[in-house]
Amino acid sequence: MVLYLQRDPDNSLATRGYIAPMCMSGVRYYALLLGFRWIVVKDPLPEARAAYQMDGFRQVRGIGLAYDLSPIYASLNHEEL
Repeated sequence: MVLYLQRDPDNSLATRGYIAPMCMSGVRYYALLLGFRWIVVKDPLPEARAAYQMDGFRQVRGIGLAYDLSPIYASLNHEEL
């Protein structure tokens, strides 16, 4: 579970724009290994919501702001895992 992820406000950092996608990639693959269907962001900051939505998250009734892993899971070759 990712509890907290915050960007340094210094726009000159060479890693700007790379850390969050790498972190979310790790979360996706870990969730797939555990057999989860959804990655859910609990109470995202309003200014962060747009960034999550650009990354494929959407508001799902009864779940919250979530990323559906089922299309990725279905396309994996499970023998290679």
